[in-house]
Amino acid sequence: DAVPTRNPLSEPSSIPPCGVVPFKGFSNYACPFAFLADRLETAYPIFRAFYCRHLCRLHSISDHPNTLLSLCRTFEDLVNLAAP
Repeated sequence: DAVPTRNPLSEPSSIPPCGVVPFKGFSNYACPFAFLADRLETAYPIFRAFYCRHLCRLHSISDHPNTLLSLCRTFEDLVNLAAP
């Protein structure tokens, strides 16, 4: 007797398969790339590469460098340096 397996991608979910929930205003990050490209078909790959290289690190809380936590720490250090 074969047991049917469930396919998690076929079931509706409130969280995308990538695990990143788009927030309000997310498309505003892509707007400048529409001005850089002559067609939207070329703007999307440019934005995707930029997001994968830089912005995806802001969606994870980690102690690794170049993530949101280290950015907040840098901001806190600059504020303390400017206004002790």
